[in-house]
Amino acid sequence: MAADRIPTLDPVFHDDATEAVPYRSLSASAVVGLALGLLSPLSFGGVLLYVVPVAGAAVSLFAFRQIAKSEGSLAGRGAAAVGLFLAVAMLVAPVARAAVIRHDRTSQAQAFGERWLALVTSGDVMEAFRLSVDSTRSPSPLEPHESSTPQQSPLDKFTSMPLVKALVALGKDASIRLVATEGYDAQTFPKVFVRQHYELKAAGSQATTDTVNSERSKPIHVWLTLHRARQPNEERSRWLTWALDDGSKKPTDAP
Repeated sequence: MAADRIPTLDPVFHDDATEAVPYRSLSASAVVGLALGLLSPLSFGGVLLYVVPVAGAAVSLFAFRQIAKSEGSLAGRGAAAVGLFLAVAMLVAPVARAAVIRHDRTSQAQAFGERWLALVTSGDVMEAFRLSVDSTRSPSPLEPHESSTPQQSPLDKFTSMPLVKALVALGKDASIRLVATEGYDAQTFPKVFVRQHYELKAAGSQATTDTVNSERSKPIHVWLTLHRARQPNEERSRWLTWALDDGSKKPTDAP
């Protein structure tokens, strides 16, 4: 019977659209660029490993060009984009990290340097000496011809420096101003040297015809070389003063 027949309906979904889409192979360059991008964090391990993100960026850019020229026969634009992003990010990250660390270290050095100079101008030269590298060094052995010669202690040498005496004469209320950070040498991550130029003036110093007061009112410029490292038998790194030099002369070179 006609009523028993099951009507034949056209399918709602056809396979024609699927069959119309041509097959696209995945770009090998995009895959390599993605792999190199994933390996780009290796650049943190050393300067020579910068070749990994550089190669990743170059290969990913080549993959973009190759895919564009393929007229749709190659796929992998997304993989190339991810590889390029990771490679560029890892190229920029170490530089940005180094800049952040340098800014942080120079800020720490400035805070320590200003506090150290304030100790000297306030007359607490013993505490200032304790926060210098010389205080951590063992006395050098005497030469045979020096055995009978009285030796000046490192503290006495420090307190007798003309520059230290001039700073003490400024008084505890002396103004201390950082002029510029003139040097930064990160020999290792924990071992850093920072050289800073400071200007110090006595409190309320003004131009005067009095010779004594006039000399005292002149600003004093100093080079302060600061050293951050872990000292023997200490668990944490800390700042110490490596050298104090007259600002009108060439500063003491750090090792």
